[in-house]
Parts: sequence; C-alpha cells; structure tokens
Amino acid sequence: MPLPVSEAEFLAQFAEVLRRADSATFVAEMDGRPAGFISGGIEQNPPDRLPRRHATIGYLYVEEDARRRGAGRALFEAVAGWAGGTEGVAHFEMAVISADETAAAFWRSLGFTPFISRLWAPLPVEDIE
Repeated sequence: MPLPVSEAEFLAQFAEVLRRADSATFVAEMDGRPAGFISGGIEQNPPDRLPRRHATIGYLYVEEDARRRGAGRALFEAVAGWAGGTEGVAHFEMAVISADETAAAFWRSLGFTPFISRLWAPLPVEDIE
C-alpha cells in the first residue's frame, strides 16, 4: 500500500532512480514553469515470462493546474520514446492501485489495458500473549 513519505525520503529515493543507467526522467514545462515530471525504467521480467525486459513508469506527477492540458500525455510520450529506443523492449508494465480510478482512466486513455490482476489479503494473526 502506498505510504506518505517525507520530502527527504522521496528525494533520497528519487536520487537512486536518477543514478540508474536504465532509467530516464523528463520534466514538463507550462507557462514558463515546471508543470510535472515522469520517470521510467527498464526492468527484467521473471525468467518464466517473455519478453525478457519491459518498460515501466516509476513516478508521474502533474501540477493540479496543468492537468487535462496535455502535460501528462506529453510526459508519457517522452518516456515512451526513450523506452522504444531500447533494444528488446516493446511494451510497458506497471501497477496502478485499483481504488485510484482517476489514475486508471488516465492510463487507459494512453492505451494501457489490464494484464495481470494482483490480489492480496492479510494473513490471519493469532493473539500472542
């Protein structure tokens, strides 16, 4: 489940993303100021699934006043162009939280369709005394 993180925690984690040779980050600008950013990466599939590698989106953020103005789509197209130039990579895979219908609708508008449904349930916990 997503957890709120502090700015320092986010910046440390994002710095790791920026250091990876198999990732790229793009920034959108609108009206002369930053409007959002996206990071993408190349990941290995499990050994029992082909193709061996796929692209994924790590982070996508668009400022509230830039939403529904094409910034998110332009950011996705930038990372898709980068990923499309990577040998052996022909598709994206990524997780979207089921309850986030706004995000799911955005990704569907870009051509994403369900592929694997990941389910989860808590383990039964016995009282330990």
